[in-house]
Amino acid sequence: MVAKRKEIIEKLDQKITKKQAPDDEAIQSKIAEVAYYKAEKRGFEPSHEMEDWFEAENEIMSSDS
Repeated sequence: MVAKRKEIIEKLDQKITKKQAPDDEAIQSKIAEVAYYKAEKRGFEPSHEMEDWFEAENEIMSSDS
């Protein structure tokens, strides 16, 4: 009985994960795009890649709330 429940839970987790994956990819893509435009705006000056990414991530994640 416990093994069957565990099997069912694992299958549900797999389905949920599969459904969420495209959303995660879409979010990552949006973040990358925003980070790119931030870099472009300052002339692609090096050493700001992480800053651009984190700022973009904050913008995207706060707009989804």
